[in-house]
Amino acid sequence: MNSWLLKGLDGGNPLAFLAALGTLRTAALARPDYRCHMTWREAEGGWRPELSVETEEKLDLVADLTATLACMRNHKAFMFADDLSITFDQFATVAKEACDNATTAERKFVDFLAAFGSDVPGKDDKMSSTAFKLLGGGQTSFLGSIRTFVRDTEAEHLSKALLEPWRYDDPMSKGHTMFWDFRDDVRRALRWNEPSGDPARDKQGSVWGANRLAIEGLPLLPTGPVGSQLETTGFTLRKGNGMFWTWPIWETDASLDVVRSLLALSDLRREQPDRRKLSALGIREIYRCQRIPRGNYKNFTPAQPV
Repeated sequence: MNSWLLKGLDGGNPLAFLAALGTLRTAALARPDYRCHMTWREAEGGWRPELSVETEEKLDLVADLTATLACMRNHKAFMFADDLSITFDQFATVAKEACDNATTAERKFVDFLAAFGSDVPGKDDKMSSTAFKLLGGGQTSFLGSIRTFVRDTEAEHLSKALLEPWRYDDPMSKGHTMFWDFRDDVRRALRWNEPSGDPARDKQGSVWGANRLAIEGLPLLPTGPVGSQLETTGFTLRKGNGMFWTWPIWETDASLDVVRSLLALSDLRREQPDRRKLSALGIREIYRCQRIPRGNYKNFTPAQPV
């Protein structure tokens, strides 16, 4: 058994939780013949994920993750458009091609497309996109930022994101943010410099490794049409109050498929979840944050236990 307590990831941070999902999924892809599973433990002042792989072979987690993530460079899943703003007809064509070429062993393209959106018509006949698309307007695009992280993230970024307290010492400029960390919500009125021209962004503000791994977690939170609307796994639109994302912290050793099921539990999204019922499934804590608008962009608020 190889086990790693990922001390850098705090389950109460939206970005860190997504990064934990991406770590589990990437490890499972890296070692398909071994059983990978994840649990959460109270440590370092928060809930921290522990990843385990059942094998007597000594493994190097960061090396395995780095090699597997490198396979996504120039992958069609990230290259099919400039942004998630193509028409629903164009997206339907891309999705059909992905489905026609998918196999049981290679389904990354369709998994990412399901996470990114649907050919359900949205505004102005555009495709409907995931609730995780917080970027918009200006020179920053969702797929563009993904490609930036895929290109620039290296082993050292993964190591310090997973195993060390976050120092936010990676540059945030030039597309190096997905806005999934609540700390990215810094309003102009609270800044010394205009954000787009702030020289500090060229030196700090981001955690590249966490963002890169979080991207790989998106296929565990797919979208799907509900009536005439598109919904994203884990999100609930509350009339008059906005959109909220709820996620579980579990104490059982859960495989990738089990985690996928836990994330989709409808009981999590209730205004007041039945904690006793969810506890019987191994869920120890429930976090919830709100997705709030900020000009052309959106942000997550700090998460709170439900």
